[in-house]
Amino acid sequence: MKKVFLALIISFAFAASSFGATYFQQGVSLFNKKNYQAARTTFSKAIDLNNYDLSSRYYYAICCVRLGEKERAISEFHTIIRMDPDSYAASMSKKALISLDPNGFYKPVNSSSNQYDNYINNAVTSNGMYVRWDRTKPIRVYVDTANTTIEYSNEVKKAVKQWTEALKGTATIVPAYSAQSADIVVVFSRKTFEITKTHHTLGTTLPQYTSNSLLRLSKVELSTMSPSGKVYSPVLVYNTALHELGHALGIWGHSQNKSDIMYAYADDNYRRSLSARDIRTIKLLYQNPANITNTSNSSANVATKLNKKRINTKVEEALNYLKKNPTSVTAHRHLGSVYMGMGDYDNAILVYKRVIVLNPKDDLSYFAIGYLYFKKKDTQNSIVYYKKAVDLKPAKIEYTAELVRQYISVKRYNEARAALENLYRLNPEAKKNRMIAKFQVFLDFATIFKK
Repeated sequence: MKKVFLALIISFAFAASSFGATYFQQGVSLFNKKNYQAARTTFSKAIDLNNYDLSSRYYYAICCVRLGEKERAISEFHTIIRMDPDSYAASMSKKALISLDPNGFYKPVNSSSNQYDNYINNAVTSNGMYVRWDRTKPIRVYVDTANTTIEYSNEVKKAVKQWTEALKGTATIVPAYSAQSADIVVVFSRKTFEITKTHHTLGTTLPQYTSNSLLRLSKVELSTMSPSGKVYSPVLVYNTALHELGHALGIWGHSQNKSDIMYAYADDNYRRSLSARDIRTIKLLYQNPANITNTSNSSANVATKLNKKRINTKVEEALNYLKKNPTSVTAHRHLGSVYMGMGDYDNAILVYKRVIVLNPKDDLSYFAIGYLYFKKKDTQNSIVYYKKAVDLKPAKIEYTAELVRQYISVKRYNEARAALENLYRLNPEAKKNRMIAKFQVFLDFATIFKK
């Protein structure tokens, strides 16, 4: 059965820290490969950077379960519930606690079980924000028929109809008669979106924002031809459109349940429909106040106020924890991650520098400071601290990648090449890393151009 990866290309102005998100993604990859020990270590690093990363905490606890460490898992589940009892991670933790029997064996809930009501936790952005269209106005969808057949465009319209029915009573979707007047634009392309030599995507979704950070447009691009030149079937185009429209409407992540249209993989041999979980998730998304939308409406303001209140509480909790543990590296890191999350980069830098005083070999803090200076557009200091992180962990791909990125941004190409050569010497596997490969290609072209 052929399976094709459905990828989502997202460019958020308010994304979470790149290194925190990377640890989480690496952890999920290891978890899916059943390498629970390595996954737990990786999730632990994500938690060190952001103590309130509930998704990483939940996965960490599940890893403990899979490794047979029942008491440790139970403690972590209770911590999640205590930190944010109304969160999706807390609701999942409660279910996990119920599933742990007296003998310490974990009984996974069947993927088709009604206990999994929705996946709203995957609908938010990586830093927990709801980004969707204003529910008080019609969501206008335009299907560009210029480069396609009537059959393909009709399949997309069928997909739009499914989401329209799903949002009935919550939000309204209407057709737009031009791309200029639309909120969501669907276009067709004969090009393929290749991820690796063995995986390619059939569609992409790219959100665009105004200068004052309002959602302006979501562009969905659907491929009609495979890398080998095979024309995709109308059913496959329909399934892809149904999936990508979910992203365009505001479900920015993927479901972990194969029965949902927002699952990352899809079978191309039968026509899909929205699952009950898909419908519950999109309804819940539009019933919640949005952090970012296409208008400066009251619901967005409510969400912003709620976020500010939550942030103030987090700062207060982090400061209290630090007072009780004044020499704790973990307490300082936690406060630093809270400041980072709220955009207070100056205070975050001060706190992470205190960590370095406590532990001069704390590579994560050097890396965090490098990232914070990058956010402040202070490239020189960013390079200084990224370099210190690399000096401590020279074989770590992620550290060298960010250092090279900064070198390239100020045209210090020789230093960028030297950093890559040092990484290759210590970690030959780095050459297989996609980001490292892109930097190498850029530097190779820079050399040719110079000659």
